[in-house]
Amino acid sequence: MFLKNYQLLKNNEILIGTFLFLISFFIRIPIVIIFGDDTLEHEWENLVFNLVNNGKLVWQTFDNGFLLPNLWMPPLYAYYLYLFSFLSLDNQNYIFTILYSQAFLAALSIIIFYNLNKFFFFKKNQFLCLFNFFLIPFIFICL
Repeated sequence: MFLKNYQLLKNNEILIGTFLFLISFFIRIPIVIIFGDDTLEHEWENLVFNLVNNGKLVWQTFDNGFLLPNLWMPPLYAYYLYLFSFLSLDNQNYIFTILYSQAFLAALSIIIFYNLNKFFFFKKNQFLCLFNFFLIPFIFICL
C-alpha cells in the first residue's frame, strides 16, 4: 500500500515537472523569436571571433600579433557561445540556436526551482513562488 502510494506520488511529480517544463519552454519560444537578438552584440562578437580564430579569450587583436586580454566581460558566457560555433551554422541559425538553448535552460531552471521549493515551502506557497518565478521574465518584457 505504501509503495503504491509512493509510486503514484512519484508519477505525479514527474507529470508536474514535465508539464512545467513544456509550458515554460513553449511560452518562451515566441518571446525569443519576437524579442531575441538578431546578431551577437559588439563585445560578444569580438570575444567569440577571437576564441574561434586565436583559441584564446581576448578582447582585441592588433596587427603586430599583440592580444589584448578580456578583463571586464564574464568568460563563461563567451565559452557558451563558442560551443555553438562548432556546429558551423550560418549567422541567423547560429543566433536562433543560442536563443533556443537559452529558452531550454530557462525552462530547466523552472524544474530546479520547483524541486527546491518543495523543500522550503508548503504546497500553496510553493506554487505561488513558482508562478512568480515563471512570470518574472514576462513581466520585465511587457514593462
